[in-house]
Amino acid sequence: MKRYKNRKAQIDTLAARQEADGLKSEEWMKLLYSSYLQRMLSDNERIWRTGAIFVPLSLSALAALVTIKDLTIWRILVLQ
Repeated sequence: MKRYKNRKAQIDTLAARQEADGLKSEEWMKLLYSSYLQRMLSDNERIWRTGAIFVPLSLSALAALVTIKDLTIWRILVLQ
């Protein structure tokens, strides 16, 4: 696959190729936009799903610190 120095050159080349294949530039831009949109939504969903799991787990250690009577440095390190 050919390497491009900048993103604009790559997009221009892809647009020229799509036009040669009979796809108009408006249709090609819609296709490109929908592809990037789907990728962004997928990444966004993955980030929020991971955050929904790890944020409560991280905050639960703070609740455990409050309940410990004899607090030592070793117990703090274990909870982190």
